[in-house]
Order: sequence, then C-alpha cells, then structure tokens
Amino acid sequence: MNDVLKTKLTFKIQHRFTGPNPHCKKAALISTLSVDDQLSIEKVEAIKQSLKHQYSDWFELPTLSEQQTQDSTTYLAMLLAVWAKELLNSVRGFIQAAGAVSENEGSATLWLEYHDPILAEQALRLAYSVIQTELIGSISTKELKQRVHRLQLLCRRQHPDYQARILMEAASAKAIPFLQIAPGSRFWQFGWGKRSQVFFESSSNYDGTVAGMMSNSKAVTKQILNEMAMPTPAHVLVSQAAELADAAKNIGWPCVVKPLDRGGGKGVTAEIYNMSALQIAFRHARQYTKGKIMVEAFVEGNDYRLMVVNGQLISAVQRVPPTVIGDGEKRVRDLVDELNNDRTNNLVKSNYKRPVTLDSTVETQLALQKLTLDSIPEDRQQVFLRSNANLSTGGSAIDVFDSVHPEVKVFAEMISDSFGLGVSGIDYLTSDIKQSVKNSNGAFIEVNNMPGMEVAIAAGANAIDIGMKVLGNKPARIPVVMLLLTSDLDGIASEQIVEIANEFGWATLFGNQLNIKGLTLATNHLTAPEKVNSVLKNKASEGALIVWAENELYKFGMPVDNVDVAILVNVSLPEMWSKVVKESASSHVQCIDLNNTMQQCRSIISDLSKV
Repeated sequence: MNDVLKTKLTFKIQHRFTGPNPHCKKAALISTLSVDDQLSIEKVEAIKQSLKHQYSDWFELPTLSEQQTQDSTTYLAMLLAVWAKELLNSVRGFIQAAGAVSENEGSATLWLEYHDPILAEQALRLAYSVIQTELIGSISTKELKQRVHRLQLLCRRQHPDYQARILMEAASAKAIPFLQIAPGSRFWQFGWGKRSQVFFESSSNYDGTVAGMMSNSKAVTKQILNEMAMPTPAHVLVSQAAELADAAKNIGWPCVVKPLDRGGGKGVTAEIYNMSALQIAFRHARQYTKGKIMVEAFVEGNDYRLMVVNGQLISAVQRVPPTVIGDGEKRVRDLVDELNNDRTNNLVKSNYKRPVTLDSTVETQLALQKLTLDSIPEDRQQVFLRSNANLSTGGSAIDVFDSVHPEVKVFAEMISDSFGLGVSGIDYLTSDIKQSVKNSNGAFIEVNNMPGMEVAIAAGANAIDIGMKVLGNKPARIPVVMLLLTSDLDGIASEQIVEIANEFGWATLFGNQLNIKGLTLATNHLTAPEKVNSVLKNKASEGALIVWAENELYKFGMPVDNVDVAILVNVSLPEMWSKVVKESASSHVQCIDLNNTMQQCRSIISDLSKV
C-alpha cells in the first residue's frame, strides 16, 4: 500500500472544442492526466472493479484493447473519461465519445463529448476525485455519492430526456445532425436549415397546435370521439364527492375515476364496484388535481397502446398493471422489492422498465383488495399494485403488433388523422385484440399527442427502428461548404462571398457577417460556433457557405461535424489538423489564387444545389 500512497496524480482540463478536432469527432473537452510515480496495471484494474461495484447501476467500462491496457496511465485516463461519460448518461443524456491516448511516459490525453460543457467539466473533476479517493482515500465514499447525486439532478434538468435520446440514437444511425434549439430547453432540432424539424419528446413542430389542444383535454377528446361515432365508454364529470352517487347511477358499475388534467396514470383508479371504493378513488384523484374529475364506464379487457406515425400504425403494445404473486411467506413490500430487482433508475439499462414506488396510490389499490404493504398474500394470490398499466408507474409491456385486427388498425389511423397528429398514442381497451371492435366490445379511451416511444421499446422493439419511424424522412442535412482561410482572411471581400451564396439561396457566414436571403443578421453577441448554429437553425438556409479562419479551426475545431467540401486557400495545416479536415469533409480542394477560389466556390455550390 505504501507505493500507492506515493503515487501523485495531476489532472488539468486543457481545451474545449465545439466541433471535430485532433482527438474527437464531436464537441469535446480535452484534458491531461499525469502520474509522477509508476502505477501498476493491477492497481488500475482493481480501481475499475471497485468502481463497477460501487456504481453498478450505471457504470460499465467497455472492453479495451490490449494496447489500451498496457500503459497504466492511459488505462487510468480511459477509466476516468468513461466513468465521467457514464455518469453524464446515467440519468439522462446521449454522450457517446470518451477516450484517452498516451502522450509520453506517465502522461495521457483524454477527451469527453458533452451536451453542456459545464456539466461535463464537473463530471471530469468528480471522476478525478473518485480516482484519487481510490488511490489515497482523500474523500469519503458518502461524500462522493452525494456529489454524484447532485450532478445527476443537474443532468436530469439540463440533458436531453429519454424521448430525445431515442430520436438521437436513430439520428446518429442515419448520420442526421441534431442540436438544441434553445439553451436549457427540451426542444431539439434534427437536421439543418430548411431540412430541419424540431421535436419536443415525440411531438414535432409539424404537429398542429389545435391537434395538441384537442388531445390534451380528456373531456374534449371524449366529446370528439363521441361526435365521430367512435366506440368510447360513457363518462360524467364531477367536481365534488356529493355528485358521485348520481355519477354512479348514470355510468353504472364497475367504473373508473381519473383526473382530467394529469397523464401517466396519475390519480387513476379502475374497476370500482361500490360507492365506498368510488369515494376512496375520488379522494385519491383529488390529491392530483383541483379541476374536474372524470367518472367513466369500465371496459372489461386488456389495456393497449396503439402508436400511429404519419397516418400508419407502427406499434401495438399490451400494457400490464404492476402485480406481484404471493407465496404465502413474504409481505407485499418484500414481493415488490423482488419485482424491482432488475428495474433501476437508469431506464436505458433496465429497458425502460421503471421501479414500482410504494406510494399512496399503491396503498389505495391494496386497500381495495383488503391488503396492506405488510400483508402476506396467500400462495399464488395475484396482488394488483396499481389499477392502471402505465409504464411510468411500473407497468409492463407486451408486443402485440402482429395480432391487431385490421379493423382496429383502421380505427386507430382514422382517429389520429382526424385529430391532425403526426405522432399519436391511442389507448384502446378490449377483451381480444385479434377481434374486431364490435365483436370484442372494444373501446377507445384517450388520444395522446406525445406518446412515449419507450413503451414499444420495453415491449421488445428496437430503439433505433422506433426513433427512425418517428423522425421520418424530413430531417436531413443541407449542403455545407467551408472556405478555410489564413487568420487574416486573405483579403477576400465579403461582398464576393455573399453574392455567390445569394445566387443559389445559400446562407453565408464570414467573420462577423451573417447573411441569409439577402439579409444581414446581428451577430456581435455570438461566438463563432454560435454563429454557425444560427445558420443551421434558420429554416431559410438552403445551404451554407462558412468562411472559417485558421485560428478558429485551432480554437473551436471544425465548424460542423461534416462538410461537403472544404476549400483551403493559402493554408498549410499541421499534419494532425490536416487529417481532421480530410476526415470531416466529403472532399477537399487546395487553392492558391484568390480569383480561382471564387470560381471554385461558384462551381461547387452550383453542383451541390442541384443534388
């Protein structure tokens, strides 16, 4: 142990790139790690195993090559970078790039992609503290876990949510770029310029506002379904408990109680058979809303989520309420613990199966079965923990797409199209999904304008396949040409550049001048990378001609992840940066004569505009 105590680490964050650079093809933080004394491979391996044990919910180091594990410093740096990446993704996020490379004996360079550079820096510094603690015990494990939790809370607020992550997985598979449309928001843009589409979860800016308003109101949805002559159960709206008796008389037994302004199964109680249970259900729903509460006729059968995208049914999932089966020995709470064994807060790792939380909803449902959390159910007794089957509250999912009756499919597509939704999740209850609506007494319950894509994934669908169907064919790249000049911009007049770009309807970025459709935009408050994003976020941009100075390349990296053509004018780049340009451009051209450069620009833009 004495040799370990002598080991001294030095960690420093060196640079922040916003685009491809010599270390990473993504926006990344570049850092260095130095070790003053020799550190054995065996010790690094022991640190890795310790971290895997302590942070088993989310940390798992990928398989490394023999070369990566031969040098202890590089191995340790890789461990640090990957731990930070996994931490940033542990609650929300889609960060893929992290790694390390040896610089010289006892020193390594590491990199970490980021959504938010401040959070990424915090993750790296926390990772360094964790490594130090493993070596010399500088900080208590309890304090480290508290710091990890605080950072996870920040990631929950600032990183892309799980719906955005699914779309990002699909976009990455299709090489579709994405960026946050407004800092700190949950709006993500997929594609660039005129080929872009903005998503909030599974809903996009192509979904109509009116469609969203109609589907967001359970009462309006029910009225529309009734007016369309769609099969849907009868309902009554109540404001106070005194109205429950009349509601029960009108609706009949059994019935369902649900708040009008809540989703995810919050405050819902189903299969109510008597006035006592109805009053309990009403009080439970009132905890979630101050508005009106719906009392709805209960439909016998299973709960299905039908997902329709652009007028086509793409997924059908049976949602099963969370239940446990008694064994005559264990308490209900112990059975729930067993159910939650493979369900973690890292939803990607648990395939979007959420733990069942022991809350008032569970206690209410148990009370309806004359049970408590400390009751011991009989052997093989089925205990319902909730009456609703939403995944968000612990339900399970079974894929039934191939079993859906053709008539049910047409009904679902008709409803989605009538509401005007590009993506919809339609809740359907039936005794047999293989039968027609009439023959199975099926009924449509709700229409959701932002259905969770994870429902299909939890039932076994591939995340990329589902994400691609929701993204559709709209998001794509616009053509981009980078004109790389020396730091003095070579004396090229911006008017020449703007004139060429305007001729083909392209946007132009040249120093502080941003021009789109003949308009000069204000850019003094923006950094160079932010100016690039201004071009990419503008729907008027049919293409982009970006003039990038040599010093901007060294400071920020490439302006975007990939350009169609890079034109280098009187620039002689170091080998490592020359490699970056070549790998980030579909093709590149070396130019010396300025007049020839303008001719090259016009010819290249003309060709790309025809594609």
